[in-house]
Amino acid sequence: MAKKSQRKPVKAAPGGTGEAPEGGGDEVLQDVERFLDEMEGLASPLADVDAVAGELAGKETEAEKLQARWIAEGLGRPVADLKRVVAGPEAGEDSGQVFYGVQVEGGELLVRADGLRTYLRNVSLEKAREAQTAKVLADLNLVSIAVEAPGKGHELQAPWVRVAQGQSPAAGKASQIEFYCPNQPEERLSFQALSLLSAELHQLFGDRGFDQHSLPSLRGMAVATGQVLARVSGGQAGQAGQDVFGRSLAPPLESPQGRVETGWQVSLSEAGEYRAERSGYLCLADGRLSVLPPIWLDKDEMHAYWVLLDEHPHPLTVEMVHQCLSDAGVVAGIQEESIVQLVFQVQSGQHQVGLCLLAQGRGPVNGQDARVEILVDLQRRAGTEKPDGSIDFREVNFAPSVGVGQVIARRRPPVVGTPGHDVRGNPLEAREGKDQPLQAGSNVEVRLTEGVEVYAATIEGVVKQIGDELRVIRQLALKGDIDFGTGNLDFRGEVYIDGSVVQGFSVKATGTITITNTVENGSTVLSAGDIVVGRGILGRRTRVQAGGSVRAQFIQEARVEAGGDITVGNYVYHALLRAEGKVVVHKGAGSRGGGILGGEAWGREGVEAFQLGSPNGVTGTIVVGLQPGQAQQLDRIKASAGTCQEHIQKLLHRFNLSRIDLAQIRNMVAAATGPHRKVLVHHAQQLGQLVQLYQKLQGEQAALEDRIRTAVKGAAVKVHDLAFLGVTIRIGEYQRKLREDVKSPRFHIHEGRLVER
Repeated sequence: MAKKSQRKPVKAAPGGTGEAPEGGGDEVLQDVERFLDEMEGLASPLADVDAVAGELAGKETEAEKLQARWIAEGLGRPVADLKRVVAGPEAGEDSGQVFYGVQVEGGELLVRADGLRTYLRNVSLEKAREAQTAKVLADLNLVSIAVEAPGKGHELQAPWVRVAQGQSPAAGKASQIEFYCPNQPEERLSFQALSLLSAELHQLFGDRGFDQHSLPSLRGMAVATGQVLARVSGGQAGQAGQDVFGRSLAPPLESPQGRVETGWQVSLSEAGEYRAERSGYLCLADGRLSVLPPIWLDKDEMHAYWVLLDEHPHPLTVEMVHQCLSDAGVVAGIQEESIVQLVFQVQSGQHQVGLCLLAQGRGPVNGQDARVEILVDLQRRAGTEKPDGSIDFREVNFAPSVGVGQVIARRRPPVVGTPGHDVRGNPLEAREGKDQPLQAGSNVEVRLTEGVEVYAATIEGVVKQIGDELRVIRQLALKGDIDFGTGNLDFRGEVYIDGSVVQGFSVKATGTITITNTVENGSTVLSAGDIVVGRGILGRRTRVQAGGSVRAQFIQEARVEAGGDITVGNYVYHALLRAEGKVVVHKGAGSRGGGILGGEAWGREGVEAFQLGSPNGVTGTIVVGLQPGQAQQLDRIKASAGTCQEHIQKLLHRFNLSRIDLAQIRNMVAAATGPHRKVLVHHAQQLGQLVQLYQKLQGEQAALEDRIRTAVKGAAVKVHDLAFLGVTIRIGEYQRKLREDVKSPRFHIHEGRLVER
């Protein structure tokens, strides 16, 4: 079966397996060919690597994006209309510079990123000097128009004609910059002193966060909005420049200490004064004069503080504080009284170095989980097991456990949580209280009392909890056997039989069935709950089935099924057991004690016993990890797939092929004539149908095996003493018949193999 894993199933041709009409072979072959070709269309083309690389090469920096917006404002065009161009050698001295261009009539206008030079590209010198071009340039807000011929050699390339030239600003030279103590006007600060003070501030407001431990020993110079921080005096004034749009370009200012630029919340006036635009702390770092914000938020942003570092009184207003809080994004939990008190203390000099809390977030209040309180004992004793595996019921009390109206449970519903927020207004989710549902089942009523759900019995009976549901079920206690005197029993509730179920009679109940003696041959016991048998379950015609678990002293030749576990106190002999949980056989007494001898024992979660089989040739089958029907289903699918594959090989043999080869099949059909052509077409049609069926079976097998593999995880057969020769062990799809006695094995699946240790 060549390419089977890469092809889709063949679509069966119309007409089933009947004869195809002569000349219809092409339609059949098209169906078979589609099976092979559809998968070949799944390949996707590779991405164009060169296009991706070119796109990445054209990325702008953030600074260039700002420059582009500035150029767009000058041109009066949207930024989206601009094209970023890196000039080549044809731009002469501007080679390698970044330009931003817009399309104009007959060419392209390019403005250098600094706004000081403009070119026309792909426009001749004559065209550039025309009056119409001058009008186009004026419409684009260009004012410094000066058309200049391209350099030598440009006639061989796309010409760059310079059409506008701005004026670069000339730097001014300051003989001195004086730094002030804003709150002590008579004092001056040296460049070195301010730099040292600024370094201490950076230690406090470090990259790793606010250093509270350094706070008591550090000082800062407080400034208020509008105060003069420094002034340029003497020296030579700079000369403003002009870009190609006529906009003024401010001259840079150089000082003996190096160029001092305006930093955060500092402005420089034409008169040469550096002024604070916010309250905070004066800082000079990396040639920038800034005002550090006085607001500090803790790590979880639940508290906002005003940082006090200057012991001197200084001007501060409520409006200034609110402005700083707004800059820091603090919008929630603001404490107005604390702000007023802070302003008063700072203005009067009564404040102390440290932190002043100005805003506090509100933490979420988590919800409360629901709470369920069961007021009655739900643990019922099933009796005491004797050494021989039988059960002693003498201490069991089967009297009704609750009366009419008795409260059997209380439930407090979950409490919804209250969300919080941090000082930035970001919501903080509260954990919702987890629910613990409790449903009122049959014969239980619920009422709400002061927010608490109260559950009460409406009849006299026994309380049962199944999942999250409480029920009160009736209980029937009978003294003696189930026989001709009682007849068959069918009861909605629990049944307690102080005797046996004799041959030919049946007991059915919705609750637990307890039988103190024996279930005899030919009888039937069915329960939606558990079944407890004090002694044995006997007979080939006996059927015992429980929705819950089954417990007995011994099981002999009977059929027993359980939705939970099957627990046997002594032995199992030639019986058929089916358990959705485990099959467990305890040691008990006698020669058969602890053994599963003959028959079949199915435990989906596992089987545990002291002995499997016997030394005198009694064998049996033990199955775990799958349901009974799954084993037969898997075997049936495998057999069908094998038969299907045999037929495919036979059809291929008729084409003299060892694998599906459409070209060969097509050639054979095309070359054949008359009846021989009809036979070949028919065989091709059958081949397509068989391949489709085979693939379907393969899919069903894979899905079933996957479910079985999931089920066998953790499932095992555990034998405390001996597993004898001839016993068959099956775990999931793996099976093994013992060829010798094995001492204390534990059979399970390990790395795809059935192992015994």
